[in-house]
Amino acid sequence: MNHLEKLTRQYYDWKGYLVKGNVKVGRLDHGGWAGELDIVAYHPLTEHLVHIEPSMDTHSWKKWGIKE
Repeated sequence: MNHLEKLTRQYYDWKGYLVKGNVKVGRLDHGGWAGELDIVAYHPLTEHLVHIEPSMDTHSWKKWGIKE
């Protein structure tokens, strides 16, 4: 877990969310997993569900081919 994941998990915990990290998803028939979610947070009172993938990537959206 990097420092951004740790800070994000602590923030959502502080806001009253139930927080899980490194949640494996998409079990494969031949074994293993298709992917992993860095942070999943759920607020039990508002039923708000959040998925967060913190990144230290500093490239622009244009470099990744994403239109703003």
